[in-house]
Amino acid sequence: MTSTTKLVDVLKERRDNLKEWIKEPDLHKPISFGIPEIDAMIFGGAPREPFYFALIGSAKQGKTTIELNLALNFCAISGESTALYMLEENRRQIADRVFARSSDLVSRSKLFQLALGDEEFIEMERTIDDFEDTKFYVNDSLNNITAILADAESIGVKRIVIDNFQLMTGGGGMDERTRLVAQSQMIMRARQRGLTTFLVSQGNDKGESFGSKQVQMDADLVIGITSVRTDENDKK
Repeated sequence: MTSTTKLVDVLKERRDNLKEWIKEPDLHKPISFGIPEIDAMIFGGAPREPFYFALIGSAKQGKTTIELNLALNFCAISGESTALYMLEENRRQIADRVFARSSDLVSRSKLFQLALGDEEFIEMERTIDDFEDTKFYVNDSLNNITAILADAESIGVKRIVIDNFQLMTGGGGMDERTRLVAQSQMIMRARQRGLTTFLVSQGNDKGESFGSKQVQMDADLVIGITSVRTDENDKK
C-alpha cells in the first residue's frame, strides 16, 4: 500500500531515479509511435509508464485506421502485449485493415470485391508470418467497460485499444453525461494499476461532444483529427 509521503522525499526519489535512468537513457526515453509527425507532437513519443491516450474526431475521418496503426506500431516497438476491443467493427474488418495496411497489393477494395489472385494470397501469407510473434489480440464481443478491463487483466495485457468511447456501456449513472464521466474515470484508475489505454472518441462536426470533452480533461495525451479540404470540388 502506498504511504503518504512528504513532497521533499518524492522529489528526492524522482531525482535519484533520473540519475539512474540517465546511465541507460535508451531504456527510459519515450517509445516511438513509428510515425515521426506524431512523435514530434507529443515530446518524442509515448511515455514508458502507463498512460491514457485519446484520439478524437468526427465521423469518417480515419480514426480507426490511425489508432490501429499507432497501436500496432507501439506494440511491435515496445514488445508489450496489446488487446483491441472493437465496439464498432468486427474481427473480419480488422483483418482486412491489417492486410491492406501491410501490403500495397492487397487493398480493401480488392478484399471487398474478392478480386484476389495468387499474388494477393502470397502477400496475405507474408502478413500472417509477420504477425506470428506479435502479441496483439482482438475482441469484438465486449462493450462493457468493466468487462473490458476484467478481460484485459485476465489475459495479462498491459495495453488496450477501445474503439469507440461513446459505444461503451457500464460505469453507472442515471444519464449519459454521468455514465461517460464514470467510464473515463475508470480508465484513469486502470492507468494507476498499470494499464495503458488507447481510446477512440467520437466528436461532432466541430470535433467536440460532451464525451470527447470529458476525455480531453482526463487523458494524458490527446490528438484531434480535423478534415482539411484540398480540392474544392471534392465533396469528401
